[in-house]
Amino acid sequence: LVVSAGRPECAGAQLLTVTDALVPTVAGCYAVSTPSTAMAGTVAVSEAAGTIWLWAGEQVVRSTDSGATFK
Repeated sequence: LVVSAGRPECAGAQLLTVTDALVPTVAGCYAVSTPSTAMAGTVAVSEAAGTIWLWAGEQVVRSTDSGATFK
């Protein structure tokens, strides 16, 4: 699981899963009001016990459905 900012199909932090063949698959998107260029160094993702934690800009959110939705 990786997070990327600034991808054209996601106005915020986009979660991607990467296979052994290094092929990324979109897992979800968390829209933020902060421009992606300003998020450099302020994005992190972690997963434990079925919960994904995402820090993007000044917000920390979690997802329990593989990144489809965030609370």
